[in-house]
Amino acid sequence: MWDVAVVGAGFAGISAARRLHDRGHRVVVLEASGRVGGRAQTTQLAGGTVDLGGQWIGPSQTRMNALLRERGLTDYPSFTSGRAVVIDGHGRTRRFGPVPDASLIVGGLAMMPAVLDLANWRRRLSTAPRRALIDALDQRTVAEWIATRIPHRGARDLAAAALREVFCVEPSEISLLVLIESVASSGGLGSVLGFDGGAQQDLILEGAGTLVARMAAGLDVRLHSPVHRIDDTATGVVVEAATGAVRARRALVAVPPSLGRDIALSPPPDPDLARWLASQRRGRIVKVIAHYERPFWRDRGLSGTVLLPHGPAGLATDISPPSGGGRLCLIAAGRDADHLRGLSDAVRHRRVLEALVPVLGDETLRPLDVVGKDWTDDPWIRGGYSSIPSPGSSVPPVSFHPRGHVHWAGTETATEWSGYMEGAVRSGERAADEIVAATRQSRKMSGKSS
Repeated sequence: MWDVAVVGAGFAGISAARRLHDRGHRVVVLEASGRVGGRAQTTQLAGGTVDLGGQWIGPSQTRMNALLRERGLTDYPSFTSGRAVVIDGHGRTRRFGPVPDASLIVGGLAMMPAVLDLANWRRRLSTAPRRALIDALDQRTVAEWIATRIPHRGARDLAAAALREVFCVEPSEISLLVLIESVASSGGLGSVLGFDGGAQQDLILEGAGTLVARMAAGLDVRLHSPVHRIDDTATGVVVEAATGAVRARRALVAVPPSLGRDIALSPPPDPDLARWLASQRRGRIVKVIAHYERPFWRDRGLSGTVLLPHGPAGLATDISPPSGGGRLCLIAAGRDADHLRGLSDAVRHRRVLEALVPVLGDETLRPLDVVGKDWTDDPWIRGGYSSIPSPGSSVPPVSFHPRGHVHWAGTETATEWSGYMEGAVRSGERAADEIVAATRQSRKMSGKSS
């Protein structure tokens, strides 16, 4: 019998398995797909590595930064020198940099009431949370809030686009409550949206997927082993996977909520947990990365950051490595991802690159190589970056402490940096510590009864 059966080999599952293994527990990891990494996936592009999934880390993401050092990986800063560009719904372009132009100053001022709203509500929730306020914020969508609190149309479009890229859903699909809690758990709005000093400050040269793979080295990871049932008994768990049954003293479920709710649990999960699983809406994201001989946009004094509030991809950024050519990363989220679904890779890639031609020029259409991924097409992920509760789901705060022998992890369960790789790592380590403590307590009780 195993000590622990971990379901899912993403950052959460592997972080937990690594910590448990290093503390002497016998651990098996059951992974549905044919690789480790989950929502982190590194692939080859023009002789180098790129991330099709999670890629950025920030200075306050302490666990990710520590893991990079422990596993001998290298980070490098996102390129932010030069001017960024906004392309509006009429195809007009506005450039900005260290000194914003007048239209963006007006837009920024127009956003101030909304920013102050967030700060005020967060303060009220942290000092004296009231159910009435929580329910009211849960019922109100971010789209409704933007429409009433940001009068400047350009500012509304920018706010909606920025939040679409962060949460990978439409502003109408996320509640104010989720927005407030997510921003607070990730260091504030500046941290969530920012590059220098923010969550997008650095990239991983070898790739985030490489980090997961190095963490998994030496662990017993069984690929192509989707789990469909967990029976929690008096003496442990029986985990039913496509490759056979696994018996363990404890199980840890570390998969996206849309997959977690598909696992039959006996006995059923706690009602609050069941409601939480049912409430989760998956994000939709398509990512395209184009490789060029050099980062030619820098010759024009551009940073490579392009905001496209009206699609087809909402954000383009320069993710070029320190040496080895130029790379543009394009991210289509929410409705933009929906519009790209069903297209062939070639058509999808050309469509998002064509949108950059008015800013970067025809050279944009002549990459040496292109890769991409629609995460909603991945049957063992079903979207990204993470999942969020639907507006009005009225799910009370959920405790992920174990009931019986089944534990839970995953970035959505994190109290800090939920939705990020950092949150996934922290959730896995939190669950591992719970298992260590529960095992110790069980042994104590067993010793007393003998």
